[in-house]
Amino acid sequence: MAMLIIPKSKDVTIPASWKELKGLFKKCDKDGDGQLDKRELKEALKYLGAILPGWRAARCLRHADADGDGFVSEHELDELVRYAIKLGYTVKQTERKSMFQR
Repeated sequence: MAMLIIPKSKDVTIPASWKELKGLFKKCDKDGDGQLDKRELKEALKYLGAILPGWRAARCLRHADADGDGFVSEHELDELVRYAIKLGYTVKQTERKSMFQR
């Protein structure tokens, strides 16, 4: 007979939703200028568990920065979120509320 084992910890990782990722990226706009630079992207990706967050931040910029100004602005944010979802980033259940609320 197979037995289902349920972990006692609530620290289970779950795929990040569109809303959560968008909230995280907005929260990482530390200087409040409405756009993300490579340093801010690196911090967000580090939180999401990227192996090489600096390299991944450069890839995100290359992917989402449509006008080539070196920033992901508000109108480019949806493309950044789409890219992050494609990469399959997850978040810990216990961190969902604290990190993604703005």
